[in-house]
Amino acid sequence: LVALAGQLKGVGRLGNVLELPPALALEGMTEETYLDRFVRSAASLARHLVLDCLRSSRIALYEHVHGTTAAVERLAPRFKLSNKAPTGNTAEKLQKLGGSPPRWALSEALKRPDLDWIWDPGAHRRACQADAALYQQIAELAAGMSDAREQEKLRLLERLLNQRGLVIAFDSHVLSLSLFAAQLAAAGAPAKLYSGDGGAPAKAHALSSLGLQSSDDRLIALCSDAFSEGMNLQKASVVVHLDTPTVIRTAEQRAGRVDRMDSPHAEVEIWWPREPAAFAPQRKELLRERHEVVSSLIGANLQLPDEPDTAVDVEELAARANIDQQDPRDLFDAFRPVRAITEEGGLVGPVLYQQLRTSQAELVSAVSLVDSDAPWGFFAVGALDRVAPRWILIDGMDAPPVADLAKIAAVLAERLGPNTQAHPIDTAAEAVIQRLIGRLSSCERELLPMRRRRALAQATAVLPAWRSGAAAVGDHAKVALIQRIERMVSETPTDAPFADPRSVADAWLRLIRPVQREQLTKEGRRRRLVTLDDLTKTLLANPADTDQLRRCFRDIQLLPPAAERVIAMIIGVPGVGG
Repeated sequence: LVALAGQLKGVGRLGNVLELPPALALEGMTEETYLDRFVRSAASLARHLVLDCLRSSRIALYEHVHGTTAAVERLAPRFKLSNKAPTGNTAEKLQKLGGSPPRWALSEALKRPDLDWIWDPGAHRRACQADAALYQQIAELAAGMSDAREQEKLRLLERLLNQRGLVIAFDSHVLSLSLFAAQLAAAGAPAKLYSGDGGAPAKAHALSSLGLQSSDDRLIALCSDAFSEGMNLQKASVVVHLDTPTVIRTAEQRAGRVDRMDSPHAEVEIWWPREPAAFAPQRKELLRERHEVVSSLIGANLQLPDEPDTAVDVEELAARANIDQQDPRDLFDAFRPVRAITEEGGLVGPVLYQQLRTSQAELVSAVSLVDSDAPWGFFAVGALDRVAPRWILIDGMDAPPVADLAKIAAVLAERLGPNTQAHPIDTAAEAVIQRLIGRLSSCERELLPMRRRRALAQATAVLPAWRSGAAAVGDHAKVALIQRIERMVSETPTDAPFADPRSVADAWLRLIRPVQREQLTKEGRRRRLVTLDDLTKTLLANPADTDQLRRCFRDIQLLPPAAERVIAMIIGVPGVGG
């Protein structure tokens, strides 16, 4: 099975357009290098998804290949499983996709004969058929496998139930959880499935059963990752990873349901699966999920590592996830909640999402008003040069902006349910819009990703020292140049166009990149992550020369006010009783 997965081309992972992302072009990557990495990444992503499903259960893998209905009929016909939204069916999707390769936006000279399946419709159709045939073989092998791994997971959960009383088990595949819940119930063990499909009532039930005030003392809670954040379930003292999380933040969030400061337990247990080497997670897979989501939703700017595939040591992975001071920025998967919005059962769903992303209609902006108990606003705010719009949530008239995709997705899912009512365009709505737009305009710098904000903070700390050094030796031209850069770094957004803080931050990052590369070389490939803060001392002691400064900051663009860049907004307006 692993060998078959390794033969997949990953045709279904190619996307709609093949072009070099601007961010990678700025890094110096060529189209040829990008194409080679793109081909390898598509195959690796396909393999990763197969093994990720297998690490969960046989039924999860069969679902990935043939869909939910076929998986239940083949591998769990005796059990009445939850009414989860159907998903998977990769083989059928490939058959439909055949003959429709991505639009080629690279140099024509790169259309090599060995890669004709990427750009030639006939070769693309044959490649889709070949991948579909491989998937079908994989599914048959999965169906013929023993269920010993799943049974051992169930035995572990029952042992922990008898020892600890309340047990929380996580898996990213809802169908696996559904089967486990049915099997545990058939064995007489108290088990409950908690997934995003249950909405607010399911979360309320989880809190009542596993929160501090719970009177329950025996329960196996089988949870999807929709329950891995924002839930205090510390009446339980044990968390089981039924699959191996390949995103460190996910592992941290799962453990965080019971590892709370106000836990009534002296210690908690976190159980990790130790997989056979053949399909244990690979080091590169720690970034695979993030790359897949970014690629499919907003275009991939992530450069995947080129290191050999080596298995992750589960003890090392567990240690990294459980160290309080671990900085998860290098592995933070911010896009998983966005994927949920566009999947079956999500707010948008795959059909409507596909219609929207392929629509040729031109729309300046879209505004929706909904009834709400309190004012709030969701904004999609555009940037320059077709950079993906930023999602911003302002939850109250004077609230700070929230740019975290996971938090925004959770709020939208909670507040835009089937019972949400539209609000008319009236005086109250106009007043709320004006107040929230004003708040949006005043927090431009807060909307930047953390790395860019830290870049601007570092520039603010370093530039005055460079200016003083230039003044001390009488280099007036350099002093004037640094003063101009300092104004751009600290400029406050107004109603007039201003220096784009994203462009300013990127210019600073380009300026310090040689210093960063030198530091990375010193650290070596297996040492800790090098942060911007690590470079400040070196930068203070080694000022950039005038030519470097001028070259990096010569093309800073002006950015219109945020109010003029709102592409879409959803505004919550209090009703008569709100």
